[in-house]
Amino acid sequence: METRFIGDKKKAKIFDIKGPEGSVQIVFRHTKTEKSDKMIVDTVDYGQGPTDSWSEHGQLKELLMKFTGETFEDDRDPWLRSLFYSHQGPQAEFQHKGESRNGQVNRGSDSPTSNLESSELDQHPGGGYTLTINGPTDKLTVTKRRVEHPKFRRILGLNNGPKQCAICGNLISPAFLVAAHIKKRALASDDERKDTSIVVPMCHFGCDALFEEGLIAVHNGSIIRNKAVTVTDYVNSIIQSLIGKEVPKPYWGPLTEKYFSWHLKYHRGES
Repeated sequence: METRFIGDKKKAKIFDIKGPEGSVQIVFRHTKTEKSDKMIVDTVDYGQGPTDSWSEHGQLKELLMKFTGETFEDDRDPWLRSLFYSHQGPQAEFQHKGESRNGQVNRGSDSPTSNLESSELDQHPGGGYTLTINGPTDKLTVTKRRVEHPKFRRILGLNNGPKQCAICGNLISPAFLVAAHIKKRALASDDERKDTSIVVPMCHFGCDALFEEGLIAVHNGSIIRNKAVTVTDYVNSIIQSLIGKEVPKPYWGPLTEKYFSWHLKYHRGES
């Protein structure tokens, strides 16, 4: 079974669960109040258009088994919760053709055919593959440009020599630093996008990516682990090396604290 993250829809997330018999698309969200903390399935689409008629526990379980050959073991909530926060696929137990096994999804193999349709590849006679692409490999497109970004780099001094990374605190050459948004730019208001306190320098050596994915966050000026996501030992060692570090001044203070707080809550599903 292959699990693919498609995108966000308001506060919900969309995943496509693909198996040998077909695919099931699930739209679900995390609701958290003082009285409840649960995963809510909004709609399920198994090729006949979105419907909420399969959102009950047993029906969803049977539907996944029918189309993918696999399903969650007993409780769908841990399975959906792991899927919601990891973007990497379910970590709960699955039932596969009558046998229980750990629910690790296909994340690739030595053969590119594991992740692409046969129509997307041409196999070489002597081995190997060529991508099937109709037309040239370069295409002209119209894109939006972040007007404020060059100014943010200048304000942070990222064009003037090495600067401290706001996460690891190391002195980093400008080529390996980005003006990273504390609050996701896509979710920021126009006024927030112009606020010089919404960005801090982060390095390419893990800090920017770990913060962007919400695996680490800032609480009371210190780096904490924010999401329980299964990662490799190497990635875990990077996270562990950052936990407890103090965010250097002036990157932590009253002006940035509100954005760090938003980031922490957003990745915990509280915003």
